Amino acid sequence: MVLLIMSSCKEAQKEEQTTTGEDSATEDTSLNSSCYNSVKIDKNTAWIWEQSWVSTETSIYPKDSVSTSPELHFSTENIHLLMPPLKENNGALLYYILKDETEKIPSLAMIQTDKCVSQLDQCEGNCVLASWYKGEQEFIRRDSLQKYKSYWKTHIEGVLPSAKLFVEGYNYSWALIDYLSKDKQGITVKYGVRTLGPGEILEFVSETDSLKNTVGIPVICNIIIGLKEGQTFQEAAEEIEEYDFAKPCPHYCD
Repeated sequence: MVLLIMSSCKEAQKEEQTTTGEDSATEDTSLNSSCYNSVKIDKNTAWIWEQSWVSTETSIYPKDSVSTSPELHFSTENIHLLMPPLKENNGALLYYILKDETEKIPSLAMIQTDKCVSQLDQCEGNCVLASWYKGEQEFIRRDSLQKYKSYWKTHIEGVLPSAKLFVEGYNYSWALIDYLSKDKQGITVKYGVRTLGPGEILEFVSETDSLKNTVGIPVICNIIIGLKEGQTFQEAAEEIEEYDFAKPCPHYCD
Protein backbone atom coordinates (compact mmCIF):
# COMPACT_ATOMS: atom_id res chain seq x y z
CA MET A 1 0.00 0.00 0.00
CA VAL A 2 1.27 3.47 -0.89
CA LEU A 3 0.33 6.57 1.08
CA LEU A 4 -0.49 9.51 -1.18
CA ILE A 5 -0.08 12.80 0.64
CA MET A 6 -2.07 15.60 -0.93
CA SER A 7 -0.87 18.99 0.24
CA SER A 8 -2.85 22.12 -0.46
CA CYS A 9 -2.35 25.79 0.22
CA LYS A 10 -6.06 26.10 0.74
CA GLU A 11 -7.85 25.14 3.93
CA ALA A 12 -8.26 21.37 4.12
CA GLN A 13 -11.64 20.13 3.03
CA LYS A 14 -13.62 17.99 5.43
CA GLU A 15 -13.62 15.07 3.03
CA GLU A 16 -11.60 14.41 -0.10
CA GLN A 17 -12.26 11.78 -2.79
CA THR A 18 -9.83 11.63 -5.69
CA THR A 19 -9.85 9.58 -8.88
CA THR A 20 -6.37 9.14 -10.31
CA GLY A 21 -7.28 7.40 -13.58
CA GLU A 22 -5.45 4.28 -12.35
CA ASP A 23 -6.86 3.90 -8.85
CA SER A 24 -9.13 5.62 -6.34
CA ALA A 25 -7.98 7.29 -3.13
CA THR A 26 -9.63 7.80 0.25
CA GLU A 27 -8.84 10.39 2.90
CA ASP A 28 -6.60 9.48 5.84
CA THR A 29 -6.87 12.20 8.49
CA SER A 30 -4.25 10.83 10.90
CA LEU A 31 -1.52 13.12 9.55
CA ASN A 32 -3.62 16.16 8.66
CA SER A 33 -2.95 19.72 9.74
CA SER A 34 -4.86 22.83 8.66
CA CYS A 35 -3.73 22.61 5.03
CA TYR A 36 -2.73 18.99 4.41
CA ASN A 37 -4.76 15.95 3.38
CA SER A 38 -3.48 12.40 3.03
CA VAL A 39 -4.88 9.45 1.09
CA LYS A 40 -3.71 5.90 0.37
CA ILE A 41 -3.18 4.55 -3.15
CA ASP A 42 -1.85 1.30 -4.56
CA LYS A 43 1.93 1.12 -5.02
CA ASN A 44 1.48 0.25 -8.69
CA THR A 45 -0.10 3.66 -9.23
CA ALA A 46 3.11 5.37 -8.13
CA TRP A 47 5.02 3.24 -10.64
CA ILE A 48 2.55 4.21 -13.41
CA TRP A 49 3.01 7.90 -12.57
CA GLU A 50 6.80 7.55 -12.78
CA GLN A 51 6.53 5.86 -16.18
CA SER A 52 4.18 8.64 -17.27
CA TRP A 53 6.89 11.18 -16.40
CA VAL A 54 9.36 9.26 -18.59
CA SER A 55 6.84 9.16 -21.46
CA THR A 56 6.15 12.88 -21.09
CA GLU A 57 9.85 13.77 -21.16
CA THR A 58 10.38 11.57 -24.21
CA SER A 59 7.51 13.22 -26.07
CA ILE A 60 8.82 16.72 -25.28
CA TYR A 61 12.49 15.89 -25.96
CA PRO A 62 12.48 13.02 -28.50
CA LYS A 63 16.22 13.39 -29.13
CA ASP A 64 17.12 12.87 -25.46
CA SER A 65 17.41 9.40 -23.97
CA VAL A 66 15.27 9.27 -20.80
CA SER A 67 14.68 5.80 -19.35
CA THR A 68 13.83 6.58 -15.73
CA SER A 69 12.91 9.43 -13.42
CA PRO A 70 15.89 11.01 -11.61
CA GLU A 71 16.38 10.49 -7.87
CA LEU A 72 16.80 13.66 -5.81
CA HIS A 73 18.04 13.32 -2.24
CA PHE A 74 17.67 15.40 0.93
CA SER A 75 19.91 14.09 3.71
CA THR A 76 18.63 13.82 7.28
CA GLU A 77 21.50 16.05 8.40
CA ASN A 78 20.56 18.85 6.02
CA ILE A 79 16.85 18.46 6.75
CA HIS A 80 17.58 18.97 10.46
CA LEU A 81 19.63 22.08 9.68
CA LEU A 82 16.64 23.52 7.82
CA MET A 83 13.86 22.21 10.06
CA PRO A 84 12.57 24.49 12.86
CA PRO A 85 11.45 23.15 16.26
CA LEU A 86 8.48 20.96 15.36
CA LYS A 87 5.11 22.69 15.67
CA GLU A 88 1.66 21.66 14.45
CA ASN A 89 1.54 24.10 11.53
CA ASN A 90 5.17 23.78 10.38
CA GLY A 91 5.70 22.62 6.83
CA ALA A 92 8.09 22.46 3.93
CA LEU A 93 7.58 23.73 0.41
CA LEU A 94 9.42 22.03 -2.44
CA TYR A 95 9.92 24.29 -5.46
CA TYR A 96 10.86 23.03 -8.90
CA ILE A 97 14.00 24.87 -10.05
CA LEU A 98 16.57 24.90 -12.85
CA LYS A 99 20.19 25.79 -12.12
CA ASP A 100 20.62 27.46 -15.50
CA GLU A 101 18.56 28.27 -18.56
CA THR A 102 19.91 25.33 -20.58
CA GLU A 103 18.69 22.60 -18.22
CA LYS A 104 15.53 20.60 -18.92
CA ILE A 105 15.09 18.30 -15.90
CA PRO A 106 14.07 20.19 -12.74
CA SER A 107 15.84 20.07 -9.41
CA LEU A 108 14.21 20.84 -6.04
CA ALA A 109 14.55 23.55 -3.39
CA MET A 110 13.10 23.12 0.11
CA ILE A 111 12.05 26.00 2.38
CA GLN A 112 10.15 26.35 5.67
CA THR A 113 6.44 27.20 5.79
CA ASP A 114 3.83 27.94 8.45
CA LYS A 115 0.27 26.97 7.49
CA CYS A 116 1.66 26.51 3.97
CA VAL A 117 2.95 30.12 3.84
CA SER A 118 6.64 30.73 3.13
CA GLN A 119 8.77 31.72 6.13
CA LEU A 120 11.74 32.97 4.11
CA ASP A 121 11.33 36.53 5.36
CA GLN A 122 11.55 35.33 8.98
CA CYS A 123 14.30 32.77 8.37
CA GLU A 124 17.94 33.31 9.34
CA GLY A 125 20.89 31.10 8.44
CA ASN A 126 20.18 27.96 6.40
CA CYS A 127 16.91 28.89 4.70
CA VAL A 128 16.90 27.24 1.25
CA LEU A 129 18.09 23.65 0.74
CA ALA A 130 18.64 22.68 -2.91
CA SER A 131 18.87 19.12 -4.20
CA TRP A 132 20.21 19.03 -7.76
CA TYR A 133 19.01 16.21 -9.97
CA LYS A 134 22.62 15.28 -10.79
CA GLY A 135 23.20 14.35 -7.15
CA GLU A 136 24.62 17.14 -4.98
CA GLN A 137 22.90 19.09 -2.18
CA GLU A 138 23.65 22.57 -0.90
CA PHE A 139 22.12 25.53 0.90
CA ILE A 140 21.62 28.41 -1.52
CA ARG A 141 20.89 32.13 -1.27
CA ARG A 142 17.34 33.48 -1.41
CA ASP A 143 18.06 35.56 -4.50
CA SER A 144 19.42 32.44 -6.21
CA LEU A 145 16.17 30.64 -5.41
CA GLN A 146 14.15 33.34 -7.18
CA LYS A 147 16.42 33.12 -10.23
CA TYR A 148 16.25 29.31 -10.38
CA LYS A 149 12.46 29.39 -9.99
CA SER A 150 12.20 31.83 -12.89
CA TYR A 151 14.31 29.54 -15.08
CA TRP A 152 11.88 26.66 -14.41
CA LYS A 153 8.82 28.82 -15.10
CA THR A 154 10.21 30.18 -18.36
CA HIS A 155 11.33 26.75 -19.52
CA ILE A 156 8.23 24.73 -18.68
CA GLU A 157 5.77 27.30 -19.99
CA GLY A 158 7.69 27.26 -23.26
CA VAL A 159 7.48 23.48 -23.77
CA LEU A 160 4.17 22.49 -22.19
CA PRO A 161 1.09 22.33 -24.44
CA SER A 162 -1.86 24.43 -23.36
CA ALA A 163 -3.68 21.32 -22.07
CA LYS A 164 -1.14 20.87 -19.26
CA LEU A 165 -0.64 22.94 -16.11
CA PHE A 166 2.44 24.75 -14.89
CA VAL A 167 3.23 23.62 -11.33
CA GLU A 168 5.61 25.72 -9.26
CA GLY A 169 5.83 23.58 -6.13
CA TYR A 170 4.12 21.42 -3.50
CA ASN A 171 3.53 21.76 0.24
CA TYR A 172 4.35 19.13 2.87
CA SER A 173 4.04 18.94 6.66
CA TRP A 174 7.27 18.83 8.68
CA ALA A 175 5.76 15.95 10.66
CA LEU A 176 5.71 13.84 7.51
CA ILE A 177 9.18 14.89 6.38
CA ASP A 178 10.46 14.03 9.86
CA TYR A 179 8.62 10.69 9.84
CA LEU A 180 10.05 9.74 6.45
CA SER A 181 13.65 10.68 7.27
CA LYS A 182 13.77 9.52 10.90
CA ASP A 183 16.40 6.80 11.51
CA LYS A 184 17.21 6.86 7.78
CA GLN A 185 19.75 8.60 5.55
CA GLY A 186 17.10 11.07 4.41
CA ILE A 187 14.38 11.23 1.76
CA THR A 188 14.51 10.58 -1.96
CA VAL A 189 12.19 12.09 -4.56
CA LYS A 190 11.32 10.71 -7.97
CA TYR A 191 9.08 12.56 -10.41
CA GLY A 192 5.78 11.34 -11.78
CA VAL A 193 2.98 12.64 -13.98
CA ARG A 194 -0.64 12.03 -12.99
CA THR A 195 -4.06 13.24 -14.13
CA LEU A 196 -6.33 15.46 -12.04
CA GLY A 197 -9.66 14.10 -10.87
CA PRO A 198 -12.97 15.97 -10.52
CA GLY A 199 -12.66 19.10 -8.39
CA GLU A 200 -8.86 18.97 -8.11
CA ILE A 201 -8.31 21.60 -10.79
CA LEU A 202 -9.24 24.41 -8.36
CA GLU A 203 -6.17 23.52 -6.27
CA PHE A 204 -4.10 24.51 -9.31
CA VAL A 205 -6.02 27.42 -10.85
CA SER A 206 -8.29 30.25 -9.71
CA GLU A 207 -12.09 30.34 -9.90
CA THR A 208 -11.82 32.67 -12.90
CA ASP A 209 -9.40 30.52 -14.91
CA SER A 210 -10.70 29.12 -18.19
CA LEU A 211 -9.53 25.63 -17.16
CA LYS A 212 -11.55 25.58 -13.91
CA ASN A 213 -14.06 22.98 -15.17
CA THR A 214 -11.50 20.76 -16.90
CA VAL A 215 -10.96 17.15 -15.77
CA GLY A 216 -8.05 14.85 -16.60
CA ILE A 217 -5.27 17.41 -17.06
CA PRO A 218 -1.82 15.87 -16.46
CA VAL A 219 0.50 17.46 -13.90
CA ILE A 220 3.97 16.74 -12.56
CA CYS A 221 4.04 15.21 -9.05
CA ASN A 222 6.59 13.93 -6.52
CA ILE A 223 6.99 10.36 -5.28
CA ILE A 224 8.90 10.45 -1.98
CA ILE A 225 10.39 7.68 0.12
CA GLY A 226 12.67 7.38 3.16
CA LEU A 227 15.86 5.40 2.50
CA LYS A 228 18.08 3.46 4.88
CA GLU A 229 21.83 3.69 4.35
CA GLY A 230 22.89 1.72 1.31
CA GLN A 231 19.34 1.16 0.03
CA THR A 232 18.23 1.96 -3.48
CA PHE A 233 14.85 3.51 -4.18
CA GLN A 234 13.62 0.24 -5.69
CA GLU A 235 14.76 -1.83 -2.68
CA ALA A 236 13.12 0.51 -0.19
CA ALA A 237 9.87 0.56 -2.14
CA GLU A 238 9.50 -3.17 -1.56
CA GLU A 239 9.70 -2.73 2.21
CA ILE A 240 8.09 0.57 3.16
CA GLU A 241 5.47 3.05 2.07
CA GLU A 242 5.98 5.52 -0.75
CA TYR A 243 4.61 9.06 -0.49
CA ASP A 244 3.26 11.37 -3.11
CA PHE A 245 2.32 14.96 -2.41
CA ALA A 246 -0.19 15.84 -5.05
CA LYS A 247 -1.73 19.26 -4.45
CA PRO A 248 0.18 22.46 -5.22
CA CYS A 249 0.63 25.85 -3.64
CA PRO A 250 -1.05 28.25 -6.09
CA HIS A 251 -1.44 31.08 -3.56
CA TYR A 252 1.79 31.07 -1.56
CA CYS A 253 4.53 30.07 -3.99
CA ASP A 254 5.95 33.52 -4.75
